[in-house]
Amino acid sequence: MIRRAAAIVIKDGKILLMRRQKPGQEYYTIPGGHIEEGEDSRTAAARELKEETNMVVETGELFLEIKKDGWHNYFYLAKNARGEARFGGEELKRNSKKNLYELQWIELSKLPKTNLLPDEVKKKLLEKYSLTA
Repeated sequence: MIRRAAAIVIKDGKILLMRRQKPGQEYYTIPGGHIEEGEDSRTAAARELKEETNMVVETGELFLEIKKDGWHNYFYLAKNARGEARFGGEELKRNSKKNLYELQWIELSKLPKTNLLPDEVKKKLLEKYSLTA
């Protein structure tokens, strides 16, 4: 099973998302990545966020854990986010016109109409912030 961790950053009524665009596909994800050998999911979420966005956070409560299709995903709420969101890490190296990665701050009020994956994260965020689809 592949283990992955991500940190949900919400600041000033906006959520930090990674916009992904490939031929015929456009969607958003929570910044995160693979958990390294011997690393716990909480530490991995903060490390991956720093690598991909340049932001430093404390990982708060476990927001959601999803096990399916050979993946084990952990999503944490970020606390005390510091720094300016700036794109970096492996995604920057893989970024191209046919495989676009872009950091975006999205208003929470626009989340219902945002194609955020996985669906389970979007659903729980909509519930938490009393937003309707």
